[in-house]
Amino acid sequence: MCLLTGLKGMLLARTGRTDIAVATSMANRAQPDTDRIIGPFENTVIVRTTITPELSFAQALMRVRQSVLDAHARHELPFNILADHLEQEGIDPASLLQVYFTLQNPLRQPLDLPDLATASIGNIAREGQPVLPIDQTRLSLMLKERPTGITGSCNYKRELLEGRVVGEWMEDLVALLTAAIAQPNTPLGRLYGFTAKPVNDQVAS
Repeated sequence: MCLLTGLKGMLLARTGRTDIAVATSMANRAQPDTDRIIGPFENTVIVRTTITPELSFAQALMRVRQSVLDAHARHELPFNILADHLEQEGIDPASLLQVYFTLQNPLRQPLDLPDLATASIGNIAREGQPVLPIDQTRLSLMLKERPTGITGSCNYKRELLEGRVVGEWMEDLVALLTAAIAQPNTPLGRLYGFTAKPVNDQVAS
């Protein structure tokens, strides 16, 4: 939630938009019956929050926290069903998928399966499979917890965003989070220390 608040604070500064929707994936294993079933159950959900430069990071965090809890409450609704309803109301679902955020939590203990040897196979090509929501995003940030800290990668559509600009955004995100640790009650407008300046409005439009 803290990392997501930082991301939304950076997007607020860089796009000038206060109504910020970020897509993420949830495990979708709330039912006990799914605990012992092997296979993907994850579902894409939208975390939508209204934040303004006048809010402190701590206040923005409380809003993001509530929006994450609201998303958890409806995480079993398949995204394609939500997308169908939005299209019927004249809303383009892609407008809610422009930014995708993922935090990968490492296994707390080694995976031990009786009589099975396991190994990581990395990214899996999805050739011939349906396009997933994350494939439609303009900017995706994937972070991973490690013993030494948090690392990550950022993907973006080159036809819409410049690598230099995205690099600056990630530097702004780190600077914002660093400042928030030291001054969590300072208004976001002062905390991020730079003026909101839309970059072709490609992520906010």
